[in-house]
Amino acid sequence: KLKWAMKEHEQQVYEEKVRFLINISHELRTPLTLIHAPLSRILKSLSSEDHQYLPLKAIYRQSQRMINMVLDVRKMEVGESKMQIQPHPLNKWIEDVSQDFISEGEAKNVRIRYELDPRIETVSFDKDKCETILSNLLINALKHSPENTEITITSELLSEESRIRISIIDQGNGLQQV
Repeated sequence: KLKWAMKEHEQQVYEEKVRFLINISHELRTPLTLIHAPLSRILKSLSSEDHQYLPLKAIYRQSQRMINMVLDVRKMEVGESKMQIQPHPLNKWIEDVSQDFISEGEAKNVRIRYELDPRIETVSFDKDKCETILSNLLINALKHSPENTEITITSELLSEESRIRISIIDQGNGLQQV
């Protein structure tokens, strides 16, 4: 009886979390759109040489990412969330995603360095879901990196396994062993 009651309680908590996410996503969508649209117009009016262009472009990309997250919650709500696996040039994608973290690193005097395997060309993966993962790894690396250090992003073709490994290496304390 106790196990059944615990399972029922867990299900209720899960459903409340989902309802909360759905409600908050609806509330976020309008202000995010009102941020994203003017940014788009401002970017179109600037030259790519303008010193404001790159920071505004990074803000624009992140606002687009947030809008996509809100839409993904909506898709989850109606059961339409699916993997979108398509071919992408992996190393370029890594550079594009990590570009938004360079100024954050510079503010902390942490350099981002690349060691991307040139043998890796086009790889099929879900770009948006993988961007979330890579972004989380990079923000954690930045958060835990001491000043005057570097973060190395590597891609490596593991030919014996026909796999690719992407690594984020920083000089922070690392995870505690439990």
